[in-house]
Amino acid sequence: MDVFAGLIIGVTVVVLVTVMALVARQLLGVRFGLTRLLLAGCLALAVSGPISRALSSGVPTESSAITPLWFLFLSILFTLLVAMVFLVVAEAAVDPPRSAATRVRRRTEHAARSGQPDILAGDRRTVAS
Repeated sequence: MDVFAGLIIGVTVVVLVTVMALVARQLLGVRFGLTRLLLAGCLALAVSGPISRALSSGVPTESSAITPLWFLFLSILFTLLVAMVFLVVAEAAVDPPRSAATRVRRRTEHAARSGQPDILAGDRRTVAS
């Protein structure tokens, strides 16, 4: 039974890390590399326990049944916030060698030198990639 329990725990951890990273990426609306996403998901998983324990300690025992659910929801949001902050800081700290602005600027300069007005006008149908 120990092997089966270990397998279930391993699959659960992988699913949680993946879901946290993908949700943070979706909320930010920016595509990130796999390494940064995995690091953000692992960080979110690492901080979720302490955040949940800190918030659940403030729940009164005589409260209604819905109150702990709101604290759980709040702890999930804080955990996602930590992952999103990590992704933003990691993106700002890394100097992208080929950013989108650089590609557009180079393509526009090349089009101006070679006399291709279709690229400058934004007509992508005539441009071969």
